[in-house]
Amino acid sequence: KLYWLNRHYIKQCAEPRCTFLAAEFFVKSGILGKHSIASGGDANEVSDEGLFNWLSRVTALYALYVDRLDQLPERASAIFNYDAKAALASPDNSQVLTWPQTDAVFAKFIRKVLEDESAKNGQLKPEQFKKIINDVKTETGAKGKELFHPVRIVVTGSHSGPDFDKLVPILEDGSRLNLPKHVLSVRERAEEFSKARASAS
Repeated sequence: KLYWLNRHYIKQCAEPRCTFLAAEFFVKSGILGKHSIASGGDANEVSDEGLFNWLSRVTALYALYVDRLDQLPERASAIFNYDAKAALASPDNSQVLTWPQTDAVFAKFIRKVLEDESAKNGQLKPEQFKKIINDVKTETGAKGKELFHPVRIVVTGSHSGPDFDKLVPILEDGSRLNLPKHVLSVRERAEEFSKARASAS
């Protein structure tokens, strides 16, 4: 009951207060620097508006999936703690890895991301990301979960997760921020995943 009430208050929490409250836990987890966002819950105390606005998007993306704000850093681990080797070894992904189309989807998606000019600069837009997905669909014949689950594993390390339209801009913008722990862009994730696949084979 208390968790339900807490989720209700989180959903009702207005910006910028919710982001200020969440920022404390991102600082404690080492994701943000101690002085990157001023405390106090006053929007006028923001020391880095660009970072604050980005963190607001991260908070909004994951706040609906937590019972307490201190769970946010772990819930958002796909953004901050990407691990391609762990993704390939995860039991949760094992079924997807055995699907007939998965290797082809991996290969085509990674190649297209690495060739994309906008992705080279951390500027991959959702529209271009969708085009890449559609090209992979056309070239492999994969569709539905056989297409999207492998792509999600490459991008997030898990076959399930938040909507790409919101996640991709967060990853791309985050990769250009000066954070204690670098956020990998989609291209950097594709590179890491490609290396992990090569070392695993």
